[in-house]
Amino acid sequence: MVDKRKDIILSMPEFFVLKNHFFPGEMPEVIIEYFYDTKDYEMKRIGITACIIEKDECCLACIMEHQKEWNEYSIINTVPVNNRSDDEVFTEIGLVCQGKMTTIRYNKRLSEYEEIFLDQNVYFGKTDYEIEVVYKDGFEKHISSEIICYAVHLFREGVNNSIDCFTERLKKRNSKSQRFFERKAKTNGGIAL
Repeated sequence: MVDKRKDIILSMPEFFVLKNHFFPGEMPEVIIEYFYDTKDYEMKRIGITACIIEKDECCLACIMEHQKEWNEYSIINTVPVNNRSDDEVFTEIGLVCQGKMTTIRYNKRLSEYEEIFLDQNVYFGKTDYEIEVVYKDGFEKHISSEIICYAVHLFREGVNNSIDCFTERLKKRNSKSQRFFERKAKTNGGIAL
């Protein structure tokens, strides 16, 4: 089976309403992603993300090839590395570290085929919030009904004025790495990436 992903960018009030209702008492995990690219951002241009992911004192070097035809699909290859500084797998091919994103993540595993992450991401002095859903092919209907439950709750709490508006945001996927590099461009003297 293939993993699929969808993201919804949240406002701060949406994040805290969902966290308090659907993830009460959950202890978050902290994930730090160090993004790599060439000096002229060629990897970003061709739809590939290279990063070292640090979580629970373990590190993985990760290459994600984002599929242009199927927005929610990415081919992901990982290899364990000793620590965050063990980045020869990237530097040997001319990639340099472009910065980091720290994610505080709340995890809700619905089944062995579906997970929902509630993330608070901090990078380049900015904080954003999102729901990221990861599911196996064939489970889209179930995960969609879970997202509708979240939308209904936000509507009932008065945080959102439209359930449809919330669920429509699923179609406007903007991945963590895309947001990271967009923000880097804004904080890097306006250099277009």
